[in-house]
Amino acid sequence: MLVGTKDVTVLTGRSLAEWASDVRNFRKRDIYAEIVRFLFDTESARVLALCGLKQTGKTVLLKQAVLELISAGRTDAAVVEVQKDHDALTLMKILEQLHEAEYKYVFLNEVTASPDFLDMSASIADTAASFGMKIVLSGTDSLSFILASKSELYGRCVVLNTTRISYREFERVLGVTGVDKYIECGGTMCVEGTPYEKDSKSAFSLAEETAKYIDTAIAENIQRSLDHWKDGDKFGALRDLRANNGFANAVNRIIEDMNHLITLNAITQKYESRDPEQSAGIAAKNASFPRGEEPVRIDRGVISDALKRILSIKNLEEQKIGITDRHTAEIQKILGTLGLLHKCHVYSRDRYGSWTEYDENIIVQPGMRYSQAKSLVEILAHILESPGAEQKDIEYVASRILSVVEGRLLKDIVLDETTASLVNAEDPPGERWRVARFRFVDGEVNMAVYDPFTQSTSIFEVKHSSEIACEQAKHLLDTSFCQAIASKYSKIDRRFVLYEGETKLCYGVCYLNVEDYLRNVGDPSYFREEYDRALAASLAQDCD
Repeated sequence: MLVGTKDVTVLTGRSLAEWASDVRNFRKRDIYAEIVRFLFDTESARVLALCGLKQTGKTVLLKQAVLELISAGRTDAAVVEVQKDHDALTLMKILEQLHEAEYKYVFLNEVTASPDFLDMSASIADTAASFGMKIVLSGTDSLSFILASKSELYGRCVVLNTTRISYREFERVLGVTGVDKYIECGGTMCVEGTPYEKDSKSAFSLAEETAKYIDTAIAENIQRSLDHWKDGDKFGALRDLRANNGFANAVNRIIEDMNHLITLNAITQKYESRDPEQSAGIAAKNASFPRGEEPVRIDRGVISDALKRILSIKNLEEQKIGITDRHTAEIQKILGTLGLLHKCHVYSRDRYGSWTEYDENIIVQPGMRYSQAKSLVEILAHILESPGAEQKDIEYVASRILSVVEGRLLKDIVLDETTASLVNAEDPPGERWRVARFRFVDGEVNMAVYDPFTQSTSIFEVKHSSEIACEQAKHLLDTSFCQAIASKYSKIDRRFVLYEGETKLCYGVCYLNVEDYLRNVGDPSYFREEYDRALAASLAQDCD
């Protein structure tokens, strides 16, 4: 299509069907039903914004929506491939010409490539209403859609975010099973061996790919959106970072900080990180060597030097602009807006019985977290390769550290997906589910779930293991822990260990398969019914 002097790619008819045909056999994500509802519901909004981080399936969803229209006999759909030189006037003329040709469904693909998108988004909504069109917007800069939906498009569009890919979707859509694979690759749709990976590499397969993903999918996404937004100065705390080209570096540092459990001082001060000692402590606590063999002695100073190199932490003298608490807070707020961070509730009780209540940010892409943790562990293993050190011992210590990391990631996945599935701040107070992690001086209960309808509480431990051991349930059976949790929620009536084995009752605790749990996490009655079934099976066995 020629618009003024510009040649614009517009797909219709046969070319449109060919463009969409390669996803014909792909399974559909959960939010696909909402896209279909938007397309065929005459009472719904006229504009839908499909946003989400890179490699989370936006283009596939667009193609599936096109195929849905074609299968319904609609011949009035068009896809416009928006380019960087397409200004507001060009896009408005495109919509006018499509209206004159009686097209009712228009997909503006990569619309955020237009430098005028944020300023013209209100005009798109006006045009959709006056022309009687349904317009679907999609693009790389997801933050632009979210900012527009809170300003120019407020109340005038449906926003769907593809960033969160739950274990259930990961397994159902990609056909990849197992929590270990989800820990390693979860967070994007591009997983090795699946149809989604044919045009791009798995994002978290290597540390270098993970770093590239953070740069392109997150840091550059945010930078471009803020540069184009007329109210970008509202993020005033970030102005100095953006002006001095330090913004992308700051985003990378803060994400790494969260993934490596390092304090802000690890980023801004002279290599003062707690993480080396934490890693050394994990190795000492978890390594158990064959009798008669001496464990590898880990020198904390050597480990500390290794971590400083891998994290590329700059001296204060080398930084043109330091990363402050305000920078961190603003960037985490934006990451939350993008859907990369999700808040989960935590209760913490000190040795004097005083409670602290706060929200903890969890990154919803476990593959990213795992990749950066694995890279750190590989550096540690390399440093330990010194004269006199046995390679098998080095590999064992490294694997044990990584196993602890995997266990923590699994705990976070369960807490995050349970919170996302059950907790809704818009529910009436008397019908509001509550989910939290409970921390004590000498231990932690990984998750407590309060059911407002039965006014009962279930508590959970999450174990990255397929074996049953009585030690796994000790916090669930601790009287003081249970009384403390009951004081915040209600009486505890069920106890669970989520693990990778078969569901059964043991020591008065229901051992429930964690993959089954994650497949059914949206059904609040599931774990209660599983407990009752396990109890009935145990009683029947006792009778026999």
